[in-house]
Amino acid sequence: MASRTLEMSLKNIHDKGKNLDSDPEYEYILNEPEKCRIKDPFLVVLITSVPRELEKRQVIRETWANETLLPGIVIKILFLLGSIPALTKADPLDLQQQLKEESHQHRDLLQQNFVDAYDNLTLKTMMGLHWVYAHCPHAAYVMKTDSDMFVNLEVLVKVVLKPELPPRPDYFTGHVKWSISPNRNKKSKWYISPEEFPGKKYAPYCAGAGYVFSGWLASQMYRTSRVVPRINFEDVYVGLCLEKLNVKPVVPPRGVSFSTLKVPFSVCKYKQIVTSHRVSPPELRLYWDQLQQNKNSTCGTAKRRRRDAFL
Repeated sequence: MASRTLEMSLKNIHDKGKNLDSDPEYEYILNEPEKCRIKDPFLVVLITSVPRELEKRQVIRETWANETLLPGIVIKILFLLGSIPALTKADPLDLQQQLKEESHQHRDLLQQNFVDAYDNLTLKTMMGLHWVYAHCPHAAYVMKTDSDMFVNLEVLVKVVLKPELPPRPDYFTGHVKWSISPNRNKKSKWYISPEEFPGKKYAPYCAGAGYVFSGWLASQMYRTSRVVPRINFEDVYVGLCLEKLNVKPVVPPRGVSFSTLKVPFSVCKYKQIVTSHRVSPPELRLYWDQLQQNKNSTCGTAKRRRRDAFL
């Protein structure tokens, strides 16, 4: 739980007139404040995307991110976007108009007025946490993932989260990274200076390709982010917020894989994993069609299934 120091820091924010619900750090360009109004979801899935990925988002909607995929389980899908950079190949005004039309049709885009860039991925993730905090605080669980992922929501919901059990407030899981040292190589994409992060080891965190946490923890992490200095690496930064809250990520259930790599496709493998990375839209359609065609097929013994989950 949050330390007394954290609570005092958050109190100071309120005392200075900041309303964390109605005054996010950046203004929303596109928002869906009513998405959870009728019923609290069991799972909210936040997918980082970029404005130009219109076709990719549609393929995701038509495959693994269909909100009606699991009857009786309320799932809400949202794509996270920043504002369109001025130096872009497409006309920014035309692209923004397309986003408005896409938003009107699907009601699943969140966009704030920070520039959509890799170095702003932390801001994009914090936008998603703010939205949960402000508009969907009673969601049982939240997942953050990326637009180049395959996600098996059935395994995530039924095997990892288990709707039949009460929600676990401090739950945070994924591909856990322990005792990772900051990269001090200035030529590296993951370089971070001692001024930005002076420590020798990062706090435990889960790889940004896909991690899952309670809705309660989403709100706490957003509040904590208002007092934890920002770094560009969103997964590491989320770990720093968890550390401030005295919460540690836990490994997923035995036999469940949150893969950070591209898992070679087979029906049996993809029936067991939660995530596979760097899956293109054509591959996603192909894999999904194969999975639907073989939805009722069995995959050998329990021992074989457990082995396949780690391949």
